[in-house]
Amino acid sequence: MSNIFNSKSESEVAPYLLTLGIIACTSFAPHFQTEFTDKLGNVREHQPDFATSFNHANDKPLFIETKFSLLNSKTSFKSSFNAITRQHNHRHNYQAPSRSYADMSHWLWNHNGGQWRNDILENSWNHAKSKILITQAAIGSENYLVVFPDHIVNSKKPENIKAFQEYDNRGLNYLPLSKLESYITTIGAPVAH
Repeated sequence: MSNIFNSKSESEVAPYLLTLGIIACTSFAPHFQTEFTDKLGNVREHQPDFATSFNHANDKPLFIETKFSLLNSKTSFKSSFNAITRQHNHRHNYQAPSRSYADMSHWLWNHNGGQWRNDILENSWNHAKSKILITQAAIGSENYLVVFPDHIVNSKKPENIKAFQEYDNRGLNYLPLSKLESYITTIGAPVAH
């Protein structure tokens, strides 16, 4: 477990999570597997954002993903890679030489003053509902939780309502950020105030 953040949003929510006994984390090891297989057989390493500093279910921490937008509909790493490549080439206005997924994602996220970040949110494997559900199926919902900001969960926009109905139907274990403290208290964590 470490103090490395993958996004500005994660670093902004981290101080609050720390008061709940939740720390930055970049690996499911040694408690769970670190590689997961998508529907096409592609094996990728998945990383959590945070974990409880105390053991929870099965004598293991609760691993937490923070998502600051709706999850996208990419169903495999390959479909995500192809979409990122298309967006990268479109934004470059030419067929870019073969580049890594990480390089293209980084370029889209940071180039042009961040105006193309939605390309990542809408196409990245890290933001894919399928990736999150694959991870949850392997880790178990008792040890894996996705936390969204309240404004996303409580939005009355039709696309948000539809998305969260689907998350419910698919059994995604998620909470709005405002309910996390009571959840952590319920599972027996020492919450600092």
